Amino acid sequence: MIRQLLGTTHHSGVESRMASGLPIYELMEQIRVELRRAVGEEHALLFAEPNPNADTGQIQWYASREGTARPLVGLADEERQAAEVRLAQLTTEIEAHTARLNQSRNPQDQHIAKVLGDALEIPREEDIFVVGGQPVIAAWGHALRGPGAKRQILAALAERVKPSPPPPKPLVPDAGASASTQVDADATDGPAPVAPLATKNEEEEKKRRRFGWLFWLGLLLLILLLALALALLLTRWKCYLYECPPEPPGVPSQPVPSQPAPTGPPPSRDPADVRTPGEAPPVTQPPPGVMACSAATSSGGGQLTRNRHYVGKEPGTVTIGYDMEAVPDELRVYYRGTIVATTERPVSGRGTLSFRYQPEAEFYTVVVEVVSASPSTTWKYTLGCPQ
Repeated sequence: MIRQLLGTTHHSGVESRMASGLPIYELMEQIRVELRRAVGEEHALLFAEPNPNADTGQIQWYASREGTARPLVGLADEERQAAEVRLAQLTTEIEAHTARLNQSRNPQDQHIAKVLGDALEIPREEDIFVVGGQPVIAAWGHALRGPGAKRQILAALAERVKPSPPPPKPLVPDAGASASTQVDADATDGPAPVAPLATKNEEEEKKRRRFGWLFWLGLLLLILLLALALALLLTRWKCYLYECPPEPPGVPSQPVPSQPAPTGPPPSRDPADVRTPGEAPPVTQPPPGVMACSAATSSGGGQLTRNRHYVGKEPGTVTIGYDMEAVPDELRVYYRGTIVATTERPVSGRGTLSFRYQPEAEFYTVVVEVVSASPSTTWKYTLGCPQ
């Protein structure tokens, strides 16, 4: 796919929205994964790919679509109106999903809702493009500096192109009833008889009362099904945003009937955590399925690799030495679902990272994740024990 440069922003003119100490645009992959699963691929491709340069303070924005890139403000009226309607539809559906997450009592769901809401902020309408007939936004997750700067540009555009409701249809009299009334009026010298409307309305009211409970029962079942589907979606989604590691090889997916029921404290709510009840073993004897610290780790390829390392109960400074070789890779280290060290972007060659390890009771593992855009990448790293 050919990547097209849409534009460049500089940190001196705009301010970046932040989430958990990171700029919103650095969470692009998590945002796209969530939108693909919750609403659709078109919603994920609405956001251009950022390419930040820490030395110059600039961010280049690239379209992930094929086709000629044109600014929305420069299109002809009919073509611009069609693009605005499509953009309004995509942003409205993303906002609806954000509102559903905000209704959850789970703090993680509310954090995700904030990330999606801040991602829909752009500095100006000139950052909206049409590529291959579909809208793409650059400079997302940013706003102009200053108290008088314009905000919620995409939301205002969606409200502006929102179609007005159709006018009510005129009442059409029943042709058969009119003809019958006319015949009765012609057959007698007196006025036309009045239809028994009150009796007819009473019969309809009785029918509504008789079958009304079926409507509410069906509505209740629909709400329960939607709640179950949303719960399943959120459960799977958390592992994409908070980078839950896979289960270690060799662990059965179903409990073995012959084994006794496990004892001790209940499992952690974070799938990336591994509890070690009782006295923690030394770092040279990690639990089954967990790698030891100071063990060299390498890969012969793959775009995403997660490893779990046992670092013991002693606090200290943990140092990670890595060699990403020629193909750039990004390295992240998580403790209990929170990033404690990262290269922040794909890098090449050798380098080191370090973080302060202060373990909580029974949680003595960290997760190392290596991400690359190329399936042919090779790398290696060594995560040291606390010193």
